Amino acid sequence: MVLRPTDLQSNLAVLYHPQLHPEAHEQLMEWLGKGGVQIEESARASHPTEMQTLVKAGYGLALIREGQS
Repeated sequence: MVLRPTDLQSNLAVLYHPQLHPEAHEQLMEWLGKGGVQIEESARASHPTEMQTLVKAGYGLALIREGQS
C-alpha cells in the first residue's frame, strides 16, 4: 500500500514522543512539511505497542519503521 501526503493530512496523529529522538522527530516533521502535511495535534507514544493502542483507540494513523510491530 502506498500513501500520498494527502492521505496523511488530518489523519496522522500518533507520533513517537519527540523527546525520545529529537533529531529524528525534527527530520520527520521537515519531510512531512515538504510533502504538504502539517501536524496540528498529536498523541505521543514511547513504544510501538503504545502507538498501536492509540491507533486502535481511534486517535489517528501512525508511521512506524518497517519491521517494527
